[in-house]
Formats: sequence, C-alpha cells, structure tokens
Amino acid sequence: MVYLEDPRPLLAWIAARCRFAVLSFNDASDPARRARQHWRSDWSLADFEEALEALDLRVLASRDPGVGERVYALACPGDEVPRVEVLAPREKVGPGTPVGGRRPRLALFTSALRGTNSGDALIEDAVRRLLPGCDFERLPLNHAPSDEELARAEACDLGVLCGTNLYQRVFASGLGNRVLDRLDLPLLPLGVGGSAPLDEPIVMDDDGVRAVRRIHERCPRASVRDPESLRFLARIGVTNAVLTGCPVLFHGLAEPRFEAVPEGPLHVSIRARLLHIDAAWQERSLRTLDRLARELRPVLVMQSPFDFAIAHVLAKRYDLELRFDPEMQVGPLVASARTCGATLGYRLHYGMLCLAYGRPARFIGTDTRTASFCELMGLAHLDIRRAGDDEVLRLARAPLEDPRGFVARWRTLAGRLAEVLAANGLPCALDAAAEPVTA
Repeated sequence: MVYLEDPRPLLAWIAARCRFAVLSFNDASDPARRARQHWRSDWSLADFEEALEALDLRVLASRDPGVGERVYALACPGDEVPRVEVLAPREKVGPGTPVGGRRPRLALFTSALRGTNSGDALIEDAVRRLLPGCDFERLPLNHAPSDEELARAEACDLGVLCGTNLYQRVFASGLGNRVLDRLDLPLLPLGVGGSAPLDEPIVMDDDGVRAVRRIHERCPRASVRDPESLRFLARIGVTNAVLTGCPVLFHGLAEPRFEAVPEGPLHVSIRARLLHIDAAWQERSLRTLDRLARELRPVLVMQSPFDFAIAHVLAKRYDLELRFDPEMQVGPLVASARTCGATLGYRLHYGMLCLAYGRPARFIGTDTRTASFCELMGLAHLDIRRAGDDEVLRLARAPLEDPRGFVARWRTLAGRLAEVLAANGLPCALDAAAEPVTA
C-alpha cells in the first residue's frame, strides 16, 4: 500500500467487502527511504493504524518480520471475533512494594516473541535468569498487543520491557501512547537502549518521546543499557534511569573470570545488515570477513537468518564450522560462549554473552550501540570507518587490555541492577559479590 498516494480508498473497499484481511505496511514517513523505494505514500505506521481504526478495521494480530515493515491480521466491520478467556487479575503490587507471600506474575514484553534474531532471545533468557521465583506472561514488544494480550498484561503485577534498541528516531515498540492509554500496569524498562549513526546523538520524534516519558513515569527506578542511551533520556527529561548495562552481560549470574590465554576456537559473528551506515560499507565488511575467514579459520556465529547467506559462502570457501539455531533460540549460542577462546565481530549481544563467561570479545561497530557499550566497559572499539583489516586481525585473539578494570565495572553495574530490581519489588539472582552503587 505504500505505492498508493492515499491508501484510504483501498482500505475502505476492504472494509466494505471482506470479513478478514492480512496486509502489510512500511513506515514511509522518512523522505530518503521513500525516495529509495519509490513509494508514493508518506504515512507513518501510526498514520496507517489510525486509518484502520477510523474504518473499524480491528487489528487481531500484528508482527514485525524484521525487514522494516509490519504485517497485520484484520477483522472487518461487523464480523464477530471470538474473544479468548484470560485469567482474572490478581491484587496488584505497587511499584517498589515487595510482593511477599506469593510468586510475582510479570508481563515480559520481549522482541523474542515470534522473533527472527537470537540476540532478542538472549536478552529474554538473561532477564528470566535474573528474576528467580517469578511467573511470566510473554507479550510482544515490537508491535501493539491485541485485546487478548492487553488483558493478559492487566492480570500481571508488573510489566518488564526486555532491553533492546527501542530509542530510535521512531519509538521502536508497540507500547506507544494509544496502548499506554489502555494499559493500567506499572512498567519497568530493563536494560533498554537506543541506536544512531556513529558520532551522532540519539533522536526521537515527539510522539515517541512522550511514550518514553510515560513509561518511565510508571516505575520508581528504571535501567538503561549504555551511556549514549542515558544521555538521550536526560535530554528528554527522564531522571529515574540508572546505567546498568544489558541483561545479557549478567547471563552467567556471577562475576566473569578471565584467563590469561583461554583455550578454544576463535568465533566471528556476522551481521548481514549494517546499522545506521551507508550501504557502501557493506562491501568493506564482506572483504574483512573474507580475510578473517581465510587467515584465522574461525567458527562463524549467526544470530539471524539474514546472516546465513554470507556465512554459508565463507564456510564452503574455507571449510569452516557454523554455529546457529534454526529456531533463533539461545542454546547453541550459550554453549559456544562458554567454550570459545575469544570472539570478534558485529554482533553486540553474542560478544556480551562471551564476556559474561570470561571470554575476550572485540566489536566491529557501525552505530552508537557498540561504541557506547565499549565506552561503558573500557573496551577497544573498532569503528568500521577507521579500523583497518590489519588492526582487526591483530586484536582478534588479543586478551582484554584491562580485565581487572572490566570486572570492577561489571561489579558496579551488577550492584546498580540489583538496586533497580529491589526498587521495583523484584528479586535478583545476581551473585552476592555484586557491589552497591559507588558512582
């Protein structure tokens, strides 16, 4: 429908003649993207959903397949859709009030639900490990929840937003203002972050800024992933965010211990789609991966189906081992992180997972996510625009420059994370060695 200047006539035709419909729409509000794709519509996803609502086209379900569009299943006017019976709400616990006497029920808003990236599954798995003794309702984070999903959320004590890149030009979550108007639930952003081009600040449209502020108003203290994301929140007036790092950094639930020269193969993580950088850098990335594969003969790690094509070409060319889960879950990645000698590559979450288990990690970055994480943890950052292949190869198996400093930072962040969870009445499974906030 983005090829129509005004999709409303076609939507009206569907509303008048159909019982159900499945269709997709892209956010066409960015003029540069619109020009590249030859789209005629200039609607955002919010504009499209407002048009659906105006025509009484009810969204039964929606999904972001990971290619910059959203797919909708719709019921048309007058069609009776069976409602799903849900659990009755319990007596709620207030923000910061210990549950006491029963297991808390948490609405876990996660991008891993019907996701196509093992990184999102790693975040959810880490959050579950950090919160012992809780019951979870899995709910979508990337698209607006259905009526049935909203009812399931309302039956919970607290909603936890599993940290991912929500703070972008357009708020990358289904928990926008229209959903917040309907959802009466305390919400805790846990390790949420953002992304922008390297050397540029994170920015967001006004509607997204309002949603972020409203989410933070629903908890006494929230958790943010990295310094650049914290700076963004400060710019929009959010003052209750604490810098904790990503939950994946604490997947091991204990202080990481770094050996001088860990045994095990080198793992190289692949990213087929570079973020926030001109597409011309894709060729440079492929040349670097080819040289790494040829000279170091690493194990190739994939987090997304989009990585498969590149990985299979390199594996066939140089007879390399591949690591991935076809279901985009965490088992193979966790096992690999525990046994690799070191990791290098483009995947932030796999690198953090390896660090959580005491394995050196080097990151080739194309956006602020990686640069800001390296700033936080005192790690070398390989800016794809400036780092040459010789430097990348030199650092591939190099030990961390300052493992004691890394561990000290980890302890401080673990203490902060434990305090954030306690402020929201939640347990924390982190090792007792976590130190309280000192800065």
